Amino acid sequence: MKNITLSADEDLISKGRSYAQSHNTTLNQLIRDLLSQKVLCTQKESIQEVFDLLDRHPATVTGYHFNREDAYDV
Repeated sequence: MKNITLSADEDLISKGRSYAQSHNTTLNQLIRDLLSQKVLCTQKESIQEVFDLLDRHPATVTGYHFNREDAYDV
């Protein structure tokens, strides 16, 4: 695991530590969890958005199965 340095207001850090302690975790773990939730959620939403766009696209091909020869046909 790689370490990073973050800067934040002292009051925010103090409140963050209190919040983390009241939830039986550390500030470090709290920040990791929140960052993971935000990043992974964004990736999942982006992937779903791409699939939704593909499903709605008028040029969507249905009923045709590509094969190896089609992929290499020049």
